[in-house]
Amino acid sequence: MASKVSIVGIVAWVLVVVLAIGAGVLGFLGQKQSARAAGLQDALQQVAATANVQELAADAALPDVVQQVQEAIQGTQRDLTTAQDALTASQTEASNAKAEVAALSQKVQDQTAAAEAAAKDLAAKDEALAAAQAEAETAAQETKDVQEAAAKQQAKLEGTIEKLKAKMAEETARLQAELDAALQPPPVEEAAAEEMPEEAVETISPEEAAAQAAKEEEANARIIGQSSMITLIRYAPATQILYLRLLDGQELTYRDVPRDLYDQMVAAPEKLDMMYRFKIQGAFKSLPPDSVVIRKYWKWYRRNHAPQTDVRVIDPPPAPEMAEDALTDESAAVEAVEAAVAAE
Repeated sequence: MASKVSIVGIVAWVLVVVLAIGAGVLGFLGQKQSARAAGLQDALQQVAATANVQELAADAALPDVVQQVQEAIQGTQRDLTTAQDALTASQTEASNAKAEVAALSQKVQDQTAAAEAAAKDLAAKDEALAAAQAEAETAAQETKDVQEAAAKQQAKLEGTIEKLKAKMAEETARLQAELDAALQPPPVEEAAAEEMPEEAVETISPEEAAAQAAKEEEANARIIGQSSMITLIRYAPATQILYLRLLDGQELTYRDVPRDLYDQMVAAPEKLDMMYRFKIQGAFKSLPPDSVVIRKYWKWYRRNHAPQTDVRVIDPPPAPEMAEDALTDESAAVEAVEAAVAAE
């Protein structure tokens, strides 16, 4: 019986010990679970703070806390996505701005290079302009010198022309007198000399006698028609000299005019003016030059509007040829006058 009580006691004590140990183990496990729960609670608090969850109830259930944290995390992710998109756009804008800055920098460099080239070009043009101005000044000075020399030469030529005109007038008068004397028929002079008293012959000069004989010839000349230019024609076959008098009183003496051309003029009085213009004027040498005489005549004609007048023709007998020195002097005078007129 005693052994049974001891065994029961031992078993009871074993049970107590086991219960104590179990209680200790349970307490230890509870403490451990409490520590783990506290740690988990702290971790949730930290996660909530990280997730920007401002208020978190201490007695909130774990699923609620987790849901709030997840929602906060999702909101944060959305904000991060938006921020990332904004950052991407900002990076794109920054890249575009950088490209624009690079383009502007390149443009500035190009403009700077162009400005430098333009400055060099402008400097070269300035140098060329300065050289051109110097050349222009030199040319102006040369032109001034040439003008002064030309003025001196012109004055000298005018003096020469005046001398030639004076000489031409003297030579014209002399040649006209010789021509009138050569064309005057000797019988008329002898008859006039016989009829006139000796005292009268001595008092009349050769020029007056020639003029009187010319008037008598003109009075006895035959009329072949009318003309708007010519009033008197005289021809010397021996010397081939053609003498013309115009309506304004000017006189022309042509040399080396063929007899057949003179005959054509006289034979066709209705074509006299046209034949003169196309076959005589400018085709033969004249004294004075017909270019000057005809120009003066047309000026006179336009001012006066003179009507046509009768054309008288004197057909004298052949006369002796003029002296060789007279012909030479006449040719020289004609050439000198023509050269002077051309220079003028």
